[in-house]
Amino acid sequence: MTYPSRLDPVWALLPVKTFTAAKSRLSGCLSPDQRIALQQAMLADVLTAANRARSLDGVAVVTRDPVAAGFVRRFGAHVVAEAHVGAEEAGGCDLNRALADGVRGLRAMGAARALVVPADIPFLDPAEIDAAVALARGARAPVAVPSRDRGGTNGLVVRLDRPFGFTFGADSFRRHLANPAQGPVMPAALPSFALDVDLPADLAALRRRLPAGIRGGVIPGLPPCPAAHTALWLAEARPCVREHQT
Repeated sequence: MTYPSRLDPVWALLPVKTFTAAKSRLSGCLSPDQRIALQQAMLADVLTAANRARSLDGVAVVTRDPVAAGFVRRFGAHVVAEAHVGAEEAGGCDLNRALADGVRGLRAMGAARALVVPADIPFLDPAEIDAAVALARGARAPVAVPSRDRGGTNGLVVRLDRPFGFTFGADSFRRHLANPAQGPVMPAALPSFALDVDLPADLAALRRRLPAGIRGGVIPGLPPCPAAHTALWLAEARPCVREHQT
C-alpha cells in the first residue's frame, strides 16, 4: 500500500478476535480448524481490499491475539494492542472497547478519520471503500454501512478528533444512525459490505455468491475474483462443509 499525503488521513480499522474463538456460531457445520482457516481467509480478503483502496492512508488491526497480529503484519497492517483483556465473552461490549483502543492508537499515529470494517466481509470492494470515504468527506458527517439484513453495521467512517461512541452489537445500524456525537450519520448501502459470515445461512449465501468452477480463487477465463482467499478456502473445504450440512 502507498500512503497518500493528505491533511485528512483516513485509516481502516479492523477489530480481530483471537483466532481460536472466531466463528463459534459455525461450530455445528465447521470443525475448529475449518473455522480458523475461514476467518483467516476472509481477513486476508478484507486486508487485500483495504490495501487496494485509493482513499486509505493505512490499515490497522486491533487485537489481543499474537497469532492474529503476526498474520495481519504479512499484509502490511499496523497492529494496535487491545488493552481490555479478559472480556471476549462480552460480545458487543468487548468489540466496542477494542475499537476504543484502536481509535486511541490511530490518533497517536496522526489519523484524522477511521473506516471501521469487520474482518468477515470477504467481498469488500476497494471502489466502495473509496465511495464511503468520499461520502463522509463530502457530507462532513459520519457514514454507516449496513449488513444485508440492515441490523448490523458493516462499515463506519468517523472522525477521530471528537468522541463517537461505538454501539456494535444487536441492532447496531439503527443505534449508530441515532448517535448524535458527531452530528447526523449518513446511511450508505454498499453491496460489497453487506455479507458478513457468522451463521450457517451466511455460509450458504457465501457459497451461492461465489460462481461455480472456482479453483484457487480464480474463475477460468476471468481475473481473480474479489473474495479470492475465501474462494480458495471454500474450494478446499467444500466436501467437509457439505458433509456437515446434510
